[in-house]
Amino acid sequence: MFFNHFIFIGIFLLSLSCSKKVESSIPTSSTNSSINKCYDTVAISYQKNIQPILNTHCIKCHDASTAQNFTTFAGTLPFAKSGILENCITGTNGEILMPPISSSTIDSCSIKQLHYWVKQGCKNN
Repeated sequence: MFFNHFIFIGIFLLSLSCSKKVESSIPTSSTNSSINKCYDTVAISYQKNIQPILNTHCIKCHDASTAQNFTTFAGTLPFAKSGILENCITGTNGEILMPPISSSTIDSCSIKQLHYWVKQGCKNN
């Protein structure tokens, strides 16, 4: 009898430790732009979305004094259109992952925005 209670208590405690976290759904309204900015892949703007990513993660090394100048649209465009920029930030197609590991990595939301900006024709908007 004591053994049965011990097993029951053990199973009960084990079930409490295995609780499942319920994920909230992805917001679909545009009432909070800071929450939705990652999910908006239709209206990617170079000025609002892409340049801030480059300013935060790239221009420390890729400024006007380098061959890979990401401080301007004109400097960024050839690397974006050729796929080099996206391949570097994802570390794909044999490109070295950028920014270097010692720097802050680019979050998946920013990578997604850059991908869709390129896919939409690298508009200067």
